Amino acid sequence: LLGMARVAEFQGDPEASRLVEEALAVNPSLVEARVLKARLHLAAEEWEEAEAELDRALEVNPSFPEALAVRAGLQLVSGDQAGFQELRRRALEANPRDADFFRHVAELAARSRLYREAEELAGAGVELDSLAWGALAVRGVNRIRLGEMEEGRRDLERAFQADPFHVRLANTLDLLDLMDSFHVERSSSVEVRVDPDDGEALALQMLLVAQEAFEDLAERYGLPSPPPVRVEAFRRSADFSVRALGLTGLGALGVSFGPVVAMDSPSARGESGFPWASVLRHELAHTVHLEVSNHRVPRWFTEGLAVVEERRFGDGWGQRPSLSFFMAYLDGALPPPSELSRSFVRPRSPQEVGFAYTLASLALEWMEEEWGFPAVLGMLEGYREGGSTEEVTARELGLELRELDQAFEAWMEERYAGVMEATRAIRRGRSLSRVERGSEAPWYRARIAAEPSDLEAHLELGRIRLAEGRLGEAEELLRLARDLFPENPDPQGPRPLLARIREEQADTMGAVRELEAHLALDGADLASRVGLARLQEEAGAVEAAARSLEAALHVTPLNPELHERLAALHCAAGNGTGEVRARRVLLALGPTDRAGALFRLAEAHARAGDREAAHSRVMEALTLAPRFPEAQDLLLQILDWDGGTLDSAMEVCRQGGTR
Repeated sequence: LLGMARVAEFQGDPEASRLVEEALAVNPSLVEARVLKARLHLAAEEWEEAEAELDRALEVNPSFPEALAVRAGLQLVSGDQAGFQELRRRALEANPRDADFFRHVAELAARSRLYREAEELAGAGVELDSLAWGALAVRGVNRIRLGEMEEGRRDLERAFQADPFHVRLANTLDLLDLMDSFHVERSSSVEVRVDPDDGEALALQMLLVAQEAFEDLAERYGLPSPPPVRVEAFRRSADFSVRALGLTGLGALGVSFGPVVAMDSPSARGESGFPWASVLRHELAHTVHLEVSNHRVPRWFTEGLAVVEERRFGDGWGQRPSLSFFMAYLDGALPPPSELSRSFVRPRSPQEVGFAYTLASLALEWMEEEWGFPAVLGMLEGYREGGSTEEVTARELGLELRELDQAFEAWMEERYAGVMEATRAIRRGRSLSRVERGSEAPWYRARIAAEPSDLEAHLELGRIRLAEGRLGEAEELLRLARDLFPENPDPQGPRPLLARIREEQADTMGAVRELEAHLALDGADLASRVGLARLQEEAGAVEAAARSLEAALHVTPLNPELHERLAALHCAAGNGTGEVRARRVLLALGPTDRAGALFRLAEAHARAGDREAAHSRVMEALTLAPRFPEAQDLLLQILDWDGGTLDSAMEVCRQGGTR
């Protein structure tokens, strides 16, 4: 039972808790099981429960090495230096060369995101015993998490020489070899490294997003001189997983170690991509929160705050509460804020982790709304000083944890009263006797008659009527569904369908309004993004259309068609900087007609008033195609240029296109 519990813990399976309880039911004095149970509590940041299990283990065997190490790790992560030093003394008194004590404590420190402490502790183990390959491996892993790549590689290579069958070491060393070929772009505070197959095209866009987000976050959280941050993007999810864990199988999109952010490249998720810019902002928020709190912020707090920061950037980013979220919330499937960390490490269902992000973000929104952003900063400072959630909540909010949970629940009921009632109505509507298959419409009509707030019935019947071409009836049903839950982020929700109806009715601006309102809630809906840009361009709103396409590229950044359209829109709007950026990416994407791409980039530089860059690019074009007449003509104009902009280049934009 203990062995199966260890396997389950390694795999992140919530069955680990049940199995370890079964093991203890057979033998309550099984010290190894007590220690494993304590580790599970520590992972969920349940410090008191972990302490109780370790005390029971040490009652059975006061010198059990792993129990002493885990107890010391608990003292360290909870900020009790005196307690840590006492347990260290006891462990070394029993075995003066016990490098494994430091390895165990280092691993626990890393699990609590104390990567610098983990590196130093593992190093102390290596100093005790230069042949302690386990401690050497832990130090190497944490060095590369902190961006100390060469020092970390040396540690890992030495450890691998001693244990050449260690899968995590082999995977990580192979990955470091791959990363040597990554394309690099830098700014004053951000370094972006991407797979060479993504290359400059992705790195340029990631650097722009990362620089803007990092500077904004550093200012907001009071970091006048933020440490440089390194961002890595991997084309294979397996590679990103190895970067984070040493093994494949991690289901996340990104991770922050503080000075290093690693994430999936958009290419890792196929042509449709994913909201990579939002994920990048989320992880950079973690970087700042870890710096402000000295890496002591609890999991639920930093996850909720990072989602709030995603939303602050606009464009509909950051998870928002969906209908399925409210179903789970009303079913009691989510713990209150004070116990939310366990949902991230021991979820009871596949959906619980995603819902936990949403719930944590709502809790942080509520705190900022009720007590102001200074209270949030005060809580981060309290965590930095070693305070528990109970202590910092009492100090900054004046609430005990039980009161915090109750006050938040009351706010949820008031803030989301309408959708809560609609959710309850859906439950009641679903309980009605269902008609035979193939006759959905009568069932939905019966549900609406019985429950006028049944959002699901309105939406589904509206979808049926739209498919039948009964636009008037469909519009009325979909409007009611929209008004029952105005903040619905579902891409299959009523607003995109209403936009289709408006477009069929030749009401372009009506369609634009519906899509804009929808995308303010769900920025990752790529089809709606591109459709909105088309409608805005048709209405002559070229600047708005360009902004919509820029947002679409935050989902799929390597689509040449979108970049070409964006360049033309920036050209028409007179935005030379934006056009240059789009054309630089198009060139980096490796077009078949490279000379033509260089010429168009040269024109864009000319329109932006950058004579030197225009000259350089047109010369590159002529090197590839010496008889390129338009490029020759542009070169002559540049040579005669005495400042300002080139009239002939600008005329192309005024005519509504590019040469």
